[in-house]
Amino acid sequence: MDDTAPARIRPLIAGWRERTRALDTADVRLRRAAARAILRAEVLEPADLALSAGLDRTDAVARLARLEARGLVDRDASGRVVGAYGITHRVTWHRLTLRGAAVHTWCALDGLAVPAALGADARLETACGACGAAQVVDIASGRPAVGDADPRRVWLAQGGADRPVAGGT
Repeated sequence: MDDTAPARIRPLIAGWRERTRALDTADVRLRRAAARAILRAEVLEPADLALSAGLDRTDAVARLARLEARGLVDRDASGRVVGAYGITHRVTWHRLTLRGAAVHTWCALDGLAVPAALGADARLETACGACGAAQVVDIASGRPAVGDADPRRVWLAQGGADRPVAGGT
C-alpha cells in the first residue's frame, strides 16, 4: 500500500488492487477494447468486443461476466459493455470531455485518473457530494489545474445513497 496516499483513499486503492489482482492479458485486452469503444461513443456487442480484443466469442462472454461481477465493467440489459476503466455511457454526476468526446465517469476520482493515465487534456465537470456545488477541473497533459474549483469539494467522499463516492481526503 502506498503510505503517501491520503488515509481516506487507501481503502479505495486496496479495493482496486484486490479486484484487479487476478486479471490476465486477455482480460486487460477486453477491457481496453471496451474503453476504446466508449471513447468513440460506441456500444459494442460482446462478439464485436471479442473480435477487437482478439478473443473467441465464448471466452469473451465468460470473461465479461467475471469482470462485471468484480465491478470492472458495466453492462446493459443486453450484455453490451457500457462502462470500463472508469468511463461509461451511463449518465453520472461526473462528465469528462476527453479527446473531443464527452463521456461520464464512475466517480470524480476516475475523472482525474483517466486523463492522468493517458497524459491527455480533458475537462471534468462534477459536483460536490455534500452541497451539490458545481466543480470544473481543466486537465492539461494529465495534470489537473484546479483553478476556481475547490479541491476539497472535488475529492469529497460524502456522496449519499444516490451519488457515487468520489473518494479522497
